[in-house]
Amino acid sequence: MTEKKGTSLMLHNFYDTETTGPTPRFDQILQAAAILTDDDFVELEWIDERSRLSGHMVPTAGALKVTHVDPYEIARAKHSSYEFAKMLHDTFTGWKSRGRELSYTGFNTIRFDEEIMRQCFYENLLDPYISSGKGTYRNDLLTVVRALYARNPDCFEVPKREDGRNNFKLENLAPLNGFEGHDAHDALGDVRATIFVARMIRDTDRALWEHMLALGNAKAATDFVDNNPLFRLLGGPMLDPGVLDVCLIASEAGNPKNKTAWNLAIDPTPYLDLSAEEILAKMKTTGTPFRTVKTNKQPAAFPMNWQFLQQVSNDTFEPAEPAVIEERANLILAHEGFREATAKALQLKTEGYEAPTTLEEKIYAGFPSWDDKNRMKSFHETPDWERRLKIVRAIEKPEMRQLGIRTIYLNAPEVLSPTLREQIGVKIAEERHCLSMDKPWTTVGKLMAELDEWLEKEPDDPELLNIRAWALETYPSAVRWTGVPEVADPEDSEKEAQVAAEADAEAAPEEAAVAPAPAAMAREVEAASAHFLDGLE
Repeated sequence: MTEKKGTSLMLHNFYDTETTGPTPRFDQILQAAAILTDDDFVELEWIDERSRLSGHMVPTAGALKVTHVDPYEIARAKHSSYEFAKMLHDTFTGWKSRGRELSYTGFNTIRFDEEIMRQCFYENLLDPYISSGKGTYRNDLLTVVRALYARNPDCFEVPKREDGRNNFKLENLAPLNGFEGHDAHDALGDVRATIFVARMIRDTDRALWEHMLALGNAKAATDFVDNNPLFRLLGGPMLDPGVLDVCLIASEAGNPKNKTAWNLAIDPTPYLDLSAEEILAKMKTTGTPFRTVKTNKQPAAFPMNWQFLQQVSNDTFEPAEPAVIEERANLILAHEGFREATAKALQLKTEGYEAPTTLEEKIYAGFPSWDDKNRMKSFHETPDWERRLKIVRAIEKPEMRQLGIRTIYLNAPEVLSPTLREQIGVKIAEERHCLSMDKPWTTVGKLMAELDEWLEKEPDDPELLNIRAWALETYPSAVRWTGVPEVADPEDSEKEAQVAAEADAEAAPEEAAVAPAPAAMAREVEAASAHFLDGLE
């Protein structure tokens, strides 16, 4: 780690991750790099750390191939997954506590890197929301680059894909605009490229840079949208963005950061007297005039007097003239029934989401109590894993208690009872290291099938052959792979549960004292087979 002195008021945490796959809820960070800079992008500190693969995880072949990670090297990383999470959390909270405002800046971070970082913290009993709140700003440069393009598509060099369309990928954008020596798909290399792009944006359009940075704070973004019911909103195709002139309609009653605006290029008159249910149906149609605005995710919203050369248009609408914009906005703002029905539609939309079924997906299923927060703080402060087990068993929130048991199993399994260790091991084999293709996470079957596809195209690729050799050595089930996924027999699961229950009934009293009611745990673990620790008390 390197440290220098800085003088500006705001600090920037530029960060990037390399992971086991593309799904934040079910993948793991293998490498994280971050550079702390002042407001002039002078480097103050940096980290570049790697994690060992967690015992229940299976990486995707694509992630290993694209990042050129040797899977044999993962086992030699400095940190366990828990140590890695705590190191990263301690570093970032340390940077946050310097008494200055801090941005968390990256490229496509709000959609991916920040989500998988939150997941990493959540699964290790750490506060996942360190990038939110007072004095913090979430700054996703992919969104800012797209907004800069909408302002003036000729103000920077835009990479092109083979089909001639724009390409906003960092590894193409930074070198084309003068960044040299980019080590793409290495976290630290991507961070330095991100700093280069940030400087390019600021030097090209300082007003845009400062405005988008401010909107990275949820309160500031909410205040802007609430105080400016007419504004310009970035939209259009991902690779050909422009702005829409919109009017704020309503916010969700239970979540004021979730808002809907109206695309003023379309006449709202036919919609004004619709019911909430009818509006909800319209919200779900392709090309809907209802535009989602999430003020906690750095909305690209701008004052109406800002000039943009790119405006969204298509076969169904063209940008409206100022007089028409004002007329349509007045219709919306004066129609209280339409705004109330839209707010109700937002609530119905949220209520219509399916409740998360897996432990990983429950990250946003409520906050732990203050008592639980204090218990988790104590968990991290003590080095004694047996003491940590006692703390975990006192946690009230079921998800956090389950995650605590998992963390202990993955780092100090010897403090758990033999029966509980065996039960968890069985569930990992059944749910993770299996050949099934119908799980939401990467299984051994998915890994082997993906390797088959890659090797069919590149049969002599040394990286792919190395990954396959590693998989065969690491996962016993990989040896059984024949190209056809295995289908679990429900009767086998019932028999396994019965065997576990009988074994528990014979467990010694001292073992039961370490793991209360293991027979009940076995039944609960089996009943919630979506995750190998769901239902574990």
